[in-house]
Amino acid sequence: FMRPEVRDQRFALIEEVINNYSIGGFELNLNHYAGGYFFNPTQIEAGRQVLTEWIQRIHAALAQSGSERELAIRIPASLEGCHSIGLDPEEWARQGIVEVLTPETFGLMSLVDPSADFRPLVAATRGSGCRVHGVIRNNLDSDRLGTAPIEMIRATACNYWDQGIDGLC
Repeated sequence: FMRPEVRDQRFALIEEVINNYSIGGFELNLNHYAGGYFFNPTQIEAGRQVLTEWIQRIHAALAQSGSERELAIRIPASLEGCHSIGLDPEEWARQGIVEVLTPETFGLMSLVDPSADFRPLVAATRGSGCRVHGVIRNNLDSDRLGTAPIEMIRATACNYWDQGIDGLC
């Protein structure tokens, strides 16, 4: 993402969707990025500003589309995890360039995570107008069950709500 042509190419795809389709908003999935990195490890710090500017551009395009479209961004559940790959969700919320942050723990099996801790992100976005929506998965993949029972899904939702999230995904 340090290369402008990469950002421009990705933005062009997003802009096409914004301008040509009836959408309520746009979600960037920055949690499942191939390889988990947007920048060379030596460029992470500088990359945060580059990615923030790119997100500003997307948010502006949504705002200019003449509707109440919102930008949602799927990110790693921990702030440290975000920072380690060049994401700066606190800054995005502070600037008002994202309406919804969707933190999730990442697992190739999409496993349910009843102990995910969203409190640092909830605290970091408090008062910004940015909402936090926790992700609930349903795969358990134990030796007894493949899918989490409804009781586990409900308990997970209760754990997330208790942390102060604004919605569930």
